[in-house]
Order: sequence, then C-alpha cells, then structure tokens
Amino acid sequence: MGQRGSPVGRPAMRTTRTRRVGVGALLVVLLAGTLLVGTTSVRAQDKATRREQMLELINRARAARDLPRLSLQPSLSKKAERHSAEMAARGHIFHSQDLRAILAPYDWSVGGENVGAGFSVAGLHEAFMDSPPHRENVLRASFRHVGIGFVRADGALWVTLIFYG
Repeated sequence: MGQRGSPVGRPAMRTTRTRRVGVGALLVVLLAGTLLVGTTSVRAQDKATRREQMLELINRARAARDLPRLSLQPSLSKKAERHSAEMAARGHIFHSQDLRAILAPYDWSVGGENVGAGFSVAGLHEAFMDSPPHRENVLRASFRHVGIGFVRADGALWVTLIFYG
C-alpha cells in the first residue's frame, strides 16, 4: 500500500508545486503590471505638472500687463503633445503644418503656436519671452485659450503651445 501511495502522492505534490509556481508567476505579473501602471501615472502626473507650471508662468506674464488669463484646453493639449512627440522623434523643432485644421473644432478667430526644446519649463518660458514673435503669442490680448503639450526625450523637454481666441 505504501508503494501505491507514493506514486499517487507525487502528482499531488507536483500539482501543489505547480500551483505554487503558477501563483508565484501570477503575483510577479500582477506586481509588474502595478509597477507599469505606477510609472505611467507618474509620467502623466509629470506632464500635468509641467503643463500647470507653463500655464502659471504664461498667466503671470499676462497678469503683469493687465491681460486676461488663458484657460487650458485639454483636448488641444493632447494635440500639442502629439506634435511635441513628433518633434522629439525627428530630433528638431518645427511648426504644425496646418494650424487651421488643428483649431477647426474650436470656436476661434485668431491662433498661434510656439514650439521649443530645452531642459526646464522655466527655461523654455524665458526663451519664449526673450524672442519677440514668441512673446507676442504669449501676450496677445485676443488669445483666451491654450493647449500645452510636453514630451521628455533624450534628456530634453519638447514643448508645443497652441493659442487661440
């Protein structure tokens, strides 16, 4: 009876071991998924923080000149972020080919765009303010809304600002 019990016991042990390995593998997958979700959330939070910082710097510059604050347009920010990603992928800055098409879904009569690459939000804002055509976009009284899109690639921040009013 002992001999018959041993072979029967082995599969049970293998099954238990297999279950343990399976449960262990599942835990590893779940933990890895949690880490990936956490990383994505941190990245999304970083992008939101950068957008908020840029919007605050723009609105401070406008307030100092008694100009109305710009409101952030989330759907336009997504389009701006896609453009920033495209610039980063190509490795150089360039303006959108058809700003009118980008602004078509919005109630607009005037639009503008600033693009850049740098190492900090404050540095990019300062560069825009030091450049007359970019400063003009930041301070244009007829602009009421902005989409802000940041991408970090190769240690640099790529940004697109799309304004309209």
